Amino acid sequence: MSPALQGALWMVATVAFSAANVVCIRIAVADVHPFVAAFFRNALALVMLLPWLLASGTFRLPVQALPLHAVRAGFGLTGMLLFFTAVHLTTMAETTALTQTAPLFGVLGAVVVLKERASLRRWAGVLVGFAGALLILRPGFEDVSLGALAALAAAVFMAADWITLKPLARIDTTRVVVTWLTVLMTPLSLAAALFVWQTPALATMPWLFALAMTATLGQATAVRAFAMMDVSYLALFDFLRLVFVAAIGFVAFGEILDMWTAAGAAIIVAAGSFAVRQGTAVATPPPAKLQ
Repeated sequence: MSPALQGALWMVATVAFSAANVVCIRIAVADVHPFVAAFFRNALALVMLLPWLLASGTFRLPVQALPLHAVRAGFGLTGMLLFFTAVHLTTMAETTALTQTAPLFGVLGAVVVLKERASLRRWAGVLVGFAGALLILRPGFEDVSLGALAALAAAVFMAADWITLKPLARIDTTRVVVTWLTVLMTPLSLAAALFVWQTPALATMPWLFALAMTATLGQATAVRAFAMMDVSYLALFDFLRLVFVAAIGFVAFGEILDMWTAAGAAIIVAAGSFAVRQGTAVATPPPAKLQ
């Protein structure tokens, strides 16, 4: 199996776990504050990682890339808190549609940080994609909701997470990358949650466990995907996230994807797919450490 196909399959798995994760968030934040749900997501994920660490025969984590791990944890937690808040304040479909702009922000970051090439057509794709986001928000025609703004801001930090994940996936193993992120985000998310603390009901705990599990599995598959192929190539598969979430939202919660959100999302996906393909080589990178 070619690295491109392996990377694509790992990315599809990442998107599927992400869609399941959104459902768990939606149910959990109906009972507790989004920041509290984020803390339990991280704390329970850390507990789930213990057997993985034991399997390696050591609890020691390499520290050569710790500063980059810390930067990624900051980006990841900020994006997480914004995303959980957005899911609480608006529909899952609108939240997901607006966070589809993450690949567009990822293109900007890939050009600046990863030194990927950008043609005029690529920049045109980015601009059209952001026009799609404006179609969803419709500023001047409707009041832009706080949930929508939170979703858009979350997309910025998701893109930053992707950019920092790419070099980390080449330096450390999947176990190390996922564990460092969880170890660092758990105390940080606790600090945020303490200001708005609410003890979850017993009925909510299974959903918090499911939230932690889907998030952890999604992190693991994402690391493997980004170790295989370029950010720009893998961003093409992120459009499946909206398809999965919209279907689940309709069946489970009766959420209907409105015309403007659907049209804007289609523009974002099409423009994003076009933008990330322009001027980007998808050559196979050196093998990553995938223990």
